[in-house]
Amino acid sequence: MKTPRDILFHRHRPADAKLDRIRHQVVAKLSRPVAPLKSNLPWRVLSKLWDELVWPCWRTWAALAAMWLLVLGVNASLRDPGTTTLANPTRAGGMMLALPEQERLLAELSEPLRTRAAASPQKPTPAAHQPRSDRRDTIRRPVYA
Repeated sequence: MKTPRDILFHRHRPADAKLDRIRHQVVAKLSRPVAPLKSNLPWRVLSKLWDELVWPCWRTWAALAAMWLLVLGVNASLRDPGTTTLANPTRAGGMMLALPEQERLLAELSEPLRTRAAASPQKPTPAAHQPRSDRRDTIRRPVYA
């Protein structure tokens, strides 16, 4: 008894020669060496990056771009063009007057602790608590045999 596969092969056997000719033509076209296009390499790399990184999640990138535009817009609207440090000499002069006061404070805070303690007498601090002698007896040490 013939299987359906055998029946189909027997019915389409005349097409084998035509299919072999087509197969040889396709393989002949494929075996011809194709010169690689090196001039398009940067474009191909950028295209591949676009296809792999940006296009699958274009909604996320669009949302990030919109947020950055919003941040830049808010930053530009909050900026006051009339108050710059270099354009306002009275503000710069006030800063220059405050500089000696800041230097004095810095020198006072950075001086060694001993000289500050000698300059301002304070109450003596109580001695640190000593360990209790009965606590030492409660510690059990392992006995090695």
